[in-house]
Amino acid sequence: MYKSQKRLMMMALVPALAAGSLMAQNATAQVKLAEYDNPPSVKRVDTVFMEDMTWLEIKNELEAGKTTVLVPAGGLEASGPFLTLNKHQNMLRGTTDLIARKLGNALIAPFIKYTPADEPIGVRGNYLGDFSISVATYKATLMDICASLRDHGFTDIMLIGDHQGAQRGMKEVADELDSKWMGGPAQVTYVPEYYDRTAVRAHITNALGITEVRAGLGDNYFNTSILLAVEPSGARLNERTEGGQLTVNGVNLEPVGQTVENGKQIMEMQTDLTVKAIQEAISGGNNR
Repeated sequence: MYKSQKRLMMMALVPALAAGSLMAQNATAQVKLAEYDNPPSVKRVDTVFMEDMTWLEIKNELEAGKTTVLVPAGGLEASGPFLTLNKHQNMLRGTTDLIARKLGNALIAPFIKYTPADEPIGVRGNYLGDFSISVATYKATLMDICASLRDHGFTDIMLIGDHQGAQRGMKEVADELDSKWMGGPAQVTYVPEYYDRTAVRAHITNALGITEVRAGLGDNYFNTSILLAVEPSGARLNERTEGGQLTVNGVNLEPVGQTVENGKQIMEMQTDLTVKAIQEAISGGNNR
């Protein structure tokens, strides 16, 4: 078969494949999951991250009442010379662990690394290290993830984003799925309180007494203090120390121990805002 003929055949298949994907996303019927025969007894593990658990450990936690699941979206982007591209995932690792444990009935789905760029598109600019996807691709991914979690037995699916570009798609998906799944066993909620940067900035200024002067490197005290608390290598602590560059936006990071404590305090504030919003959403859910 000639290449041109193959190309025509593939072009004809694209609409059918797209329609199949939309049908999967619009479907309201739950998929029956397969079960392994005679699974052994397993001990409980001290983690809330599903990717660090076996299928049987997750099943046991669901049966024990952990029917809330956090769906965290991070991102991969350039953030100056000292923060790794995985910044958002490193921060989410610390904050979502606190949130899930404080809720007491929640697990954490694997992080979504690929997200849309900040909006409006182009304002931030494109940097080496930015890995962005379209809003349409992002939303389709979110919808499929939510449908899968519903099929697994989770009843309260909470969408939280650590990246500005992750927010709009989450809100739109939550609105669309809540309408489609009305009366079903699961609800999807977008939690904007997690990304309340106004509250964070006010806390840093008023409670911690810290004033920043933007240096134009894509870094800030909020990110750096949390990273030093949860993943120091993700903020290049050793390299900064050796190079005598322990400042961010005009703020001295020394003593580092105090910056770490400040980072923990910021995470606690973020956790309290998010937990309260999630609890209110669950208690007020009326679509089931």
